[in-house]
Amino acid sequence: MNTNAPRGHWLITLTLVGAVTAYLMLVFLPGKRTIAERRRELRNKQEFILSAGQVRTQIHAVEEDLARTRDYCDLWRGRPATSAGVAALFGDITERARTAGVHTTRFVPGTAIEYEHLRRIPATMVCVGSFVQIQAFLAGLETAKQRIWVKELKLEGGRGSGETVECELNLAIFADNPDISD
Repeated sequence: MNTNAPRGHWLITLTLVGAVTAYLMLVFLPGKRTIAERRRELRNKQEFILSAGQVRTQIHAVEEDLARTRDYCDLWRGRPATSAGVAALFGDITERARTAGVHTTRFVPGTAIEYEHLRRIPATMVCVGSFVQIQAFLAGLETAKQRIWVKELKLEGGRGSGETVECELNLAIFADNPDISD
């Protein structure tokens, strides 16, 4: 019996191992990497498409917010007092105080601060009344046709029911700027 295997069997085995190794290194592994990259790209594009629905919702919400802001700005442009009507507005404020039952002890308008399209006129007002009357007066200021900004509010008084409360308000009243040419 011949125990020596023919040389051709080893040569065929080595050739097959080399061919399989070459196939793995040159075809299979690079193809697998390419497929993995394509899957990642596909997943990213799918996520982008899914997020497009959310972007549409966000755009709609921003458009609604913009519309509300524009409406508010249009309303604001129509509400500042004219420079000639500021004195009448001061009278309206004191009348609102009197209507609410509040007694005005001091009302001091300040020097106007000029802006590009508006002027802001500061004023300090001190009034006395019950807490309910002060609250009614402040509610009346909120419903005024012109924009009145309460910058600071100080309340001082007794803690008992029906006691007199002193209210000090620092107001800012906005009026149009008559010095602009347009």
